[in-house]
Amino acid sequence: MPKPWVMLHRCVNDSQNFNRLCAESYLGGLLYFRIMAAADELGRLCADPREVRRQTGTIDAQDEEVAEALDLIEKHELIARYTVDGEVYLVLCNHFEYQDTAWERISQRNSCPPPPDWEENHPAGLDDFLSRCGHQKQFPASRYGLADREVKPPTVAEPVVQLVAKPSPPLSVPRKIDFTSEIPACVQQDSGRPYEHSDIAQVFQAAMPRDAWEEKRSTWERQLFKLINSSTQTLTLTELYHLLLEYPPQPEDRYADKWLGRVKAQKGIADRKAAQNMTAEQKHLQSLKRNKTAAEALKEAR
Repeated sequence: MPKPWVMLHRCVNDSQNFNRLCAESYLGGLLYFRIMAAADELGRLCADPREVRRQTGTIDAQDEEVAEALDLIEKHELIARYTVDGEVYLVLCNHFEYQDTAWERISQRNSCPPPPDWEENHPAGLDDFLSRCGHQKQFPASRYGLADREVKPPTVAEPVVQLVAKPSPPLSVPRKIDFTSEIPACVQQDSGRPYEHSDIAQVFQAAMPRDAWEEKRSTWERQLFKLINSSTQTLTLTELYHLLLEYPPQPEDRYADKWLGRVKAQKGIADRKAAQNMTAEQKHLQSLKRNKTAAEALKEAR
């Protein structure tokens, strides 16, 4: 059974045997390619000149010319002929070196009889396939023209399950705010949303070191612009500026929304810890400040 396609390696142009064949017989070179296309998946074909003409479509040549071409092809060691039960067959030399053989689709029933030395000189790829799949009923060695052999199923080792703790995402490391640095004018005159892209650019450039973020600067500015103007966010430009100062993004951070969620979680933990460590006097002062703010708001409302 011929393959639906064959692979032709470019080294055929450098083959001395093939070039000598073409120099000696144009029909021989053409017939060699047609034999490659007509041969079965094991590179075999009936070598009777009339049958070769029929299977290769060489209708413009006589049987005698095909027979002479076959002699030349064999002379230049591109094919080898053998006899089985009085019938002559040919096999392509180096067939398995250049063709991708799918052994699971091949059956000896659909192929020409194997050469007499097939048992000793079959390709190593067939042995590898039988060692892996020969224990299955549909892949006995006899299917490929070999003597039956006992193949044990491969032993599969029990998988060792190792519990590996999933590393937690990197947290931004708080840093001390440098209040002496130049505060952007847009922060000092924060008028609320919607913010301009230039406002975000000023804040990011003032808060982040230029050298470390030069390549990612435009991407982060674009993400922060969408983030701060989102309808789901209550973040102000002033708060964003102080968050960038206190919790600068790390080089591995790629998305602004994930960075902000992580920072808010970390800041919430820090605020809770600070509240736990407050003394009674500090809590009392904080309560008074809160009450004073509420009283002022109530007075303004009246």
